[in-house]
Amino acid sequence: MTKKELRKEQTNRFIEKTIITTDLLLSSYLYDSTKMEDFLSFIANLDNKYSYVNMCLIKDQFPGASIVKSYSSWKKENVQVRKTEKGISIFRPKVIEYVVYDNKKVTKDKWTNEIKELVKNNELEVYTYTKGFTLCKVFDISQTTLPKNQYPKQYFLYFIKEDNENIEPNTKLLSLLCNFIKKHNIGITYASMGLNTSEQRFYGTNIYGIQHWIRLNDKNSITQNIYSLVKEYAHTLLGHDKSAINNIENEYQAKLVAFTVCKNLKLKGIELSSFDKFRSWVNQSTKQMRKKWINSVIFASKQFTNDFNYFLDEIEINVNKLNLSETDKINEATERE
Repeated sequence: MTKKELRKEQTNRFIEKTIITTDLLLSSYLYDSTKMEDFLSFIANLDNKYSYVNMCLIKDQFPGASIVKSYSSWKKENVQVRKTEKGISIFRPKVIEYVVYDNKKVTKDKWTNEIKELVKNNELEVYTYTKGFTLCKVFDISQTTLPKNQYPKQYFLYFIKEDNENIEPNTKLLSLLCNFIKKHNIGITYASMGLNTSEQRFYGTNIYGIQHWIRLNDKNSITQNIYSLVKEYAHTLLGHDKSAINNIENEYQAKLVAFTVCKNLKLKGIELSSFDKFRSWVNQSTKQMRKKWINSVIFASKQFTNDFNYFLDEIEINVNKLNLSETDKINEATERE
């Protein structure tokens, strides 16, 4: 066996073992809310949007990871990975390119010069499909020479940090979240409800065309209302139809997204409830169903965080523009004097 063949066999064995191990891990997470909390807390701290399996691989090899990229990606940003650092192994799909030529599928490794010329001139369409996985290396930002003061800004932390001393940080965060969610045509109202009621969801079109409403309990704490707001909006990100929102697997999926987002927002006092009611779905589900379910949690959490950061980024840009405009007016007035 050649070195190349040996390396390929070792990679395949590692991939097979990882899939089995992560399947078992997921089962343990779905039966134990404490283990799930630990896993979601890791996801909350990692900026990247990866599949469940890759999240497990990164957590196992580099538990403190925050932003990971390939060596070439860091290099493109003029950031150097330190020479002594060991890369983090993750799965990368093997993407196969092919064309249809003479009614036959021809993969890239079998393209003739004629086919290559047709592709180059855009006379043949190139298709792709995924065939298994290979391994690649990524590096955490802490493994680079980039100084900490140049790390990417997390805008929600920036806004909370810049808060007036007369305004509670969580109050400001709730206000920002409300404005963010309202931009997605979802109405938010408050009402006095029982202490055991966290929120209500209802549908009805008003004069502004808003159909989806979230009613928060004004007796609840601000922290609880933040969690409730994120949880309700998570149903939208997860694509839950209103007729199926109350299905136990969908309800817990939204809860896990809300927990992850709240961890990312550094919100204190948020815990996952017991998984007792959820176990009936876990017991009936297949490995594929469970993996698809947890991947949706990860991707929706990352989408929420990225979209909210973008929303706050826009606010900062608009504030800076307003400040510049005011400065220009003052300068003009000064010049006239």
